[in-house]
Amino acid sequence: MSSDSLLLVIPTYQESENVKALLSEILNSSLSYSVLFIDDSSPDGTGNVVLDATKVNSRVRLISRSKRMGVASAFLLGLRFAIDHQFDWVACMDADQSHKLQDLDLMIKKKLNSDISLYIGSRYIEGGKVLGVPKSRRILSIFGNLLARRALLTETRDVTGGFRIYNVSSLSNLEFENLSLGGYGFQLQILKYFLTLDSQIVEFPIEFKARVYGSSKMKVKTVVEVLSVALKLGFQIRIRRWFRR
Repeated sequence: MSSDSLLLVIPTYQESENVKALLSEILNSSLSYSVLFIDDSSPDGTGNVVLDATKVNSRVRLISRSKRMGVASAFLLGLRFAIDHQFDWVACMDADQSHKLQDLDLMIKKKLNSDISLYIGSRYIEGGKVLGVPKSRRILSIFGNLLARRALLTETRDVTGGFRIYNVSSLSNLEFENLSLGGYGFQLQILKYFLTLDSQIVEFPIEFKARVYGSSKMKVKTVVEVLSVALKLGFQIRIRRWFRR
């Protein structure tokens, strides 16, 4: 694939320092993919940092929203943008430097396979790493992933991770209006969509690092929410399989 056929979506809120570092990496990359930042009117001027970058590099785009609407709606807006603008691939990652741009570049250079519907950057397969994250948070993440994986009846190791690359053509039948916009449960809802279609899903190893600036948004209530969504979706998957017998 050509790297200019891929759109990278990055939601932001209060991430000015992280975005400065990330933009430096993006602008120095040898690859030519487009990058869409979606900023929820960050009080710290994150949007202005990105706006300045759009003036010097046409690959960088910005959507500024008038109020804080959350990461879920931002990612979904990015997916819709990729569909509407006819990109072949759309990648999603966080702005806090917990996801490494080099991992995305490496996957692009390996050439994405058009037969694959979804690539998931995984912390929990061979080669994946988690660095600098407090033990309590690691336990929450591992426990949440384990239960969600069992609920969804999938062998995918990192079901809650947000570092993903979607084949845009595979999103054509996704009912965006039916996805929850609360928290991170939407990641599981999208995964369930692909599992229901028996789509090909591939995990690739990533290095997940603790954020450099700002505070983590990972809370116990986030894990509770993810597990609640996973149980609900798992029930739907089992009912569907039962009726298909």
